[in-house]
Amino acid sequence: RDDFEPMYPGMVHAPQPNPYHCELGGETPSECATRCAMAIEELIQFHGPETVAAVIAEPISTPMGAVVPGDEYWPLLREICDHHGVLLIADEVINGFGRTGQMFAVEHWDVVPDIMTIAKGIISSYLPLAATVVKDEVADAFAGKENYFRHVLTFSGHPVSAAASLKNIEIIQNENMVENSRDVGAYFKEQLEGLAGDHPLIGDVRGRGLLMGVELVSDREARAPVAEDVHIADKLNERFKKYGLILRMSGNIINIGPPICITEGEVDEIIHALDVSLWEVEGEMGIAQMA
Repeated sequence: RDDFEPMYPGMVHAPQPNPYHCELGGETPSECATRCAMAIEELIQFHGPETVAAVIAEPISTPMGAVVPGDEYWPLLREICDHHGVLLIADEVINGFGRTGQMFAVEHWDVVPDIMTIAKGIISSYLPLAATVVKDEVADAFAGKENYFRHVLTFSGHPVSAAASLKNIEIIQNENMVENSRDVGAYFKEQLEGLAGDHPLIGDVRGRGLLMGVELVSDREARAPVAEDVHIADKLNERFKKYGLILRMSGNIINIGPPICITEGEVDEIIHALDVSLWEVEGEMGIAQMA
């Protein structure tokens, strides 16, 4: 968050529904999801529903390492926002267009947001393009003569980006890439969980589809992070480069998001490189286990 300060006035932050490190003491994904959703309702009530424009959330949180909330979380958010007359905004910029094994991540919970932000996967980043999708109720507020959304975008509606995006979406659908993300992603996660048995550094493996995170720890029972003076990210990034992985680690999280057209054979290559990289670093730390 430091990179984006000072924060926009009026923004209020709520607890992250991360089952591995639940801020509110939830001991299961369901308990953590419920407590974190209720915390949002308490914030709305405290500040007054009439002062809250919207709740903004990313379905599967990327900055925290592909955190998947308990299944209760998003349906509860929808219910809370409806009850208090607050808009629900889903940030699908990274999650969207097949990345998580559904076209949009909110589909995992059958939730329809009021506003959805999309980018990246809409055009596979070949050209700059982003969009905002809204319900009719939101769009209607800008309907009518002289009643339009006043915002300046230099390249708004660029025909080349639009054409590339339409072809990109066509390919995603025709080549069943969403289903590939779901199926190969499940295989990938299974292989990562298998690595956890051989590597004491691995504390948690999480994610959906081809958006995954591996959290490294110094103590699995305590779920304690690796100390900063170990420079674990620098050491692993060096090994990733050595073994041909275009993968960058920051902090204690290895974020994994390969192309959604990836094959199981290519996953096996990545798993092998991760395995060897972790084994070498654990060897330096004196904690390597023989497979």
